Amino acid sequence: MNSDLEESDGQRFRLPVYRLDGELVIPAIAVTDMLRGIAELWETWRRSDQHRMDDETTAVLCTALERFADQLDTECIAVADPRPTR
Repeated sequence: MNSDLEESDGQRFRLPVYRLDGELVIPAIAVTDMLRGIAELWETWRRSDQHRMDDETTAVLCTALERFADQLDTECIAVADPRPTR
């Protein structure tokens, strides 16, 4: 199953959704790609004349999304690391 979030310019963020042990799951890479894509989209909108977006607020929001994506990447790498922890 895929869930599409469509942007005003027609681009889509594809979110693959799977059922695992009775739970719905979305791969972490899809979530981090979506977060980074939204941040990039907001930056594009901020630079265009079509959308009125406050520079400072947009920068803070984009940075927050990018940091959250980085944090998810780091946590997933730690969980996936086959080396035993001490």
